Amino acid sequence: IALPPIRTRRDYFAGLHEFGHLALGHPTGCVLDDEATANLWALDHAIVPPTTTVWQLIDGCLFDYIYFRGRDPALMADRSAWDELQARIRNGHSGTERVPNA
Repeated sequence: IALPPIRTRRDYFAGLHEFGHLALGHPTGCVLDDEATANLWALDHAIVPPTTTVWQLIDGCLFDYIYFRGRDPALMADRSAWDELQARIRNGHSGTERVPNA
């Protein structure tokens, strides 16, 4: 994978997400499952907490897959990773894990 220089926490999490795809052996054939599990992997392996900007990045990327690329989470065979990531996004946006943007 090719990554730009890591200058912000957003860059850091985007890179971890890509490493998550490698670590998890993607693609599995289900794009939304791959994206959800790569994001969960990144969140679980990060050495710093996500910022509001990171939560917005994750949420925005998932929105892109659903609305602009025509993916439907209702068609996923196993929604557990998707549901867990959605819960973490809601928690992050609520401020319980919020840290100043970096």
